[in-house]
Amino acid sequence: MRVDAIPRSEFVKKMKRKGYIIQEGYTQPLHTLPAFQKYVTRPLPVVEAVHKDLCLITTLTPDRSNLYAERIHNAMKEILG
Repeated sequence: MRVDAIPRSEFVKKMKRKGYIIQEGYTQPLHTLPAFQKYVTRPLPVVEAVHKDLCLITTLTPDRSNLYAERIHNAMKEILG
């Protein structure tokens, strides 16, 4: 997901305080890593622009209930306004 209303690190901290594990995601665009260099065939300006806002909700998995997803949603709404 993309969070641009507040800094990503602040969002992650606030969600963790509420008990939800959120990771900052890819803090470096994947195409800039050596393992992926051979696949880069053109500039990726959109990836460059948004990678700093991406987060991974690692606890929102298929084995969790819809109620759990709703709780995460409510926590996000509270944090992001």
